Amino acid sequence: MDQAVQTIMTPVRFDYTAIDETAASQLKEAAGRVRAISRRIFTDIIEAGRRLSAVKHYLKHGQFNKWLQAECGINDRTARYYMVAANFYDSLPAEKSATVADLPPATVYLLASPSTPESVRTEVLEAASKGNIVTTEAARARVAEVKTEEHKAQVPALASAARKKKRAGEPLTRREASALADKRAEERRTKEAKERELIERQAKESAAALFTKLMEAGGMDLLDQVMACMDDFTQRRHFHSAVEVERSKRRSADSRAASQSAVGEGEEPESSGGYNQIAA
Repeated sequence: MDQAVQTIMTPVRFDYTAIDETAASQLKEAAGRVRAISRRIFTDIIEAGRRLSAVKHYLKHGQFNKWLQAECGINDRTARYYMVAANFYDSLPAEKSATVADLPPATVYLLASPSTPESVRTEVLEAASKGNIVTTEAARARVAEVKTEEHKAQVPALASAARKKKRAGEPLTRREASALADKRAEERRTKEAKERELIERQAKESAAALFTKLMEAGGMDLLDQVMACMDDFTQRRHFHSAVEVERSKRRSADSRAASQSAVGEGEEPESSGGYNQIAA
């Protein structure tokens, strides 16, 4: 079970151990009354939603919101919440309706939303039926997680369709464009990860080869000296400078050897050939 589901399914209870018995008793009693009030508020919201749904058809398009503000003191958004919550509540079997009545109104609105995955509704109702206090924040986090998982599962097919449409010069839908961007980002991350893995493997192999050479040349004493040099910034800088000087000397020696070899085989060095051409 992942962390988000665990958060929803785990009972959330306040720790009263640090509070004296009298205060704890008063707090528990207050909590019970607040829950009872919340249930009454929820019942009123459901009833309001039912009544709004029943009379909305009497008004023409655009009149409903004016009527809400003038006669009910609420706006269209609040009315939609009430009606959606009522429809959701009435669509549930009796045993689940009782569970929903114990949830915060904001959580009920979330569960009633058509965009909420059915799996999240099931998880939240199951947790609430076991007496857990399901917070709206935990439910929202779970909705976001499941939607992300569903989107990732759909990305390959959507990205493939988007690429075909792009080749055909057809416009992309917003979902297709988003999926194509996600797919490209995933491919880029995969490529970068493989490159980092290759660099790491090559570095590991080079280090192992160097270790073997140092051990063969001077054993642990030489290895300790090199490690000490690498740990000290000043020594490391001078060491790198000495390596570069030696590398430059070897390149010069190799170049001279190559020139001498060319002359020995009867070939004129490039500079000499140029001089003879000018003299001629």
